[in-house]
Amino acid sequence: MVILDTSQNQLNAKIIYYGPGLSGKTTCIQHIGKVFSKSAQSSLVSFANISGRTLYFDFLSLDAGYIKGYPIRFLIYSVPGQVFYEATRKLIISKVDGAVFVADAQKDRLEANLLAMQSLKHNLLTQKLEITNIPFAIQYNKSDLPFLSDMNEMEDMINPMKSPSFLSCALTGQGVLEALKIVCLGILDRMDTYL
Repeated sequence: MVILDTSQNQLNAKIIYYGPGLSGKTTCIQHIGKVFSKSAQSSLVSFANISGRTLYFDFLSLDAGYIKGYPIRFLIYSVPGQVFYEATRKLIISKVDGAVFVADAQKDRLEANLLAMQSLKHNLLTQKLEITNIPFAIQYNKSDLPFLSDMNEMEDMINPMKSPSFLSCALTGQGVLEALKIVCLGILDRMDTYL
C-alpha cells in the first residue's frame, strides 16, 4: 500500500521483483538504476554473497515526479530466489504495491519458475492480496540464450491470469523498462485512493 511519509511529505510506493534464483532480478534492477541514475535517490544497495547471489534483497529508490503536489518515490526491491530464503521473501513482500515476476525463459527452468510463482501467490495471500489485484507484469528473461521454453507453453503455465508479459534480456535491457512501466502506471492509476 502506498504510504504517505509525513516526515518528508512524500508518497512511497513499493515494487518487488520476484522469481526463481538466478533468473535475473538483480540484473534488472541494475539496468533500471543505470537508466534512471539522475532520478535515483540511492545507488543500488545489494546484499549478496561472494558469488554475487542475493542473500537478503536488492534495493533502489527512484523519484517519479509529483501527484497532487506530493512527490512520489518508487522503492524497488528484489527478493532472493533461493527456496531457503522464504522467510525473507515474506518479510520483503509486506506492504507491496506492485510486482514484476522475472521468469527464467530457459527450457530447464520451467519447474523453478512455477515454484516461484506459487511462492509469490502464497506470500501475497499472507498480505491479504491476490496477484490479480495489484499492478503486475511478467518478464521472460534470458531470451538471448539458446534452449528456450516454448513461449506459448510458458504463458499457459506461468501466466494463466493473462497479465502483461514481455520477452526480456536484463543484460541488454530488452523488456525491463516495459515491465516496470506497466507496474508503475498501474500504481499511479490507483493513487487517488490514497489521497
